[in-house]
Amino acid sequence: GIPYTIFVFMGYFTSPPKYHFRIALTFIEISLVFVMIALFKFTDPVRTSTMKRINRRPNVVVATMI
Repeated sequence: GIPYTIFVFMGYFTSPPKYHFRIALTFIEISLVFVMIALFKFTDPVRTSTMKRINRRPNVVVATMI
């Protein structure tokens, strides 16, 4: 992601902040969540596949008494 790249290039010219990798990772994780939400919202095959897995009926097996 762009924030991580900015922190890497900033490390070549200045001393980076103490927690620069944690900050970059936070931005990367947040951006990945938004990308997944956008993919889920705008692509029907992904949406139908996910909803099938979520709304799947459980396989209930009932034991019979002999």
